[in-house]
Amino acid sequence: MDLCPNNPERWERIWDYAQERSPLKKRLIRSEQDRITRWDRMAEDFARRTDCSSASQARETIMEMFKAEGALRPGIRILDVGGGPGNWAIPLSKTAGHVTVVEPSSKMVEILDKRIQEENIQNISVIQRRWEDVDVEAEGLSSQYDLVIAAMTPGVHNRTTLDTLIKASRKFCYMSSFSGLGRLTGVKELWEIVFNEILEENPGDIIYPFNLIYAMGYHPKLTFSFREKGQDMSEDEAQTYLLEFFLDYTDDSQEIREKVDAYIKTRSVNNRFSTRREICQGHMLWKVA
Repeated sequence: MDLCPNNPERWERIWDYAQERSPLKKRLIRSEQDRITRWDRMAEDFARRTDCSSASQARETIMEMFKAEGALRPGIRILDVGGGPGNWAIPLSKTAGHVTVVEPSSKMVEILDKRIQEENIQNISVIQRRWEDVDVEAEGLSSQYDLVIAAMTPGVHNRTTLDTLIKASRKFCYMSSFSGLGRLTGVKELWEIVFNEILEENPGDIIYPFNLIYAMGYHPKLTFSFREKGQDMSEDEAQTYLLEFFLDYTDDSQEIREKVDAYIKTRSVNNRFSTRREICQGHMLWKVA
């Protein structure tokens, strides 16, 4: 086996293989448009959950790192890939000259537009499309941004989408993803109940793009953050939340609903379903020029 760490094609194949062998890929039955529609349904809840003080503080810590490394300076142009409801774009707009957000979910864009209007922000624009559908060269976006970020987004998931990210930048790129199972920790036990198989690995682990970026000749600064993630919801809310995830991988049926319902009830106290888990995120910042 070729173990050369500077062989990008090897790490590209490893990343592709991790996804192809994952139950998350093998069992996926929904189209990309179906999953965007799911994000539309989840948009308001996602915006609320990620606008808490702990999440804001975590983003502030990363932005301080940007400043220390010279990646965030007054007046720069920023591209935010998979920007969602603007959790990054809005605070970054206070320093940047302009922020462009690429986001495919119409409901996420609605929330972002509302926040822009409420705060009277003049320097954010939105491209409502999948990152995979953006041709940076044909659309004149190549090397147009001082900082390109892809924070916890499924839009950057292989060599092609990573290459596009890098092409759009003229100075810095930032990417973050889970290290380890991440959010999948919260569904691992139920996954085994539903499918009778173990969910062992996360094909979106930060290790895959990190190795590829390093092999491409860049030297990403890699840091990790740890935090306890908790959820507290009613049994009905928990069923909706878990079904939203599992119905990407199985058709809706009485059987699946009964399994999810039984799982929730055996772990609820006073009709409240609560979970606590530690998650780790990897953060990469690297210079492209």
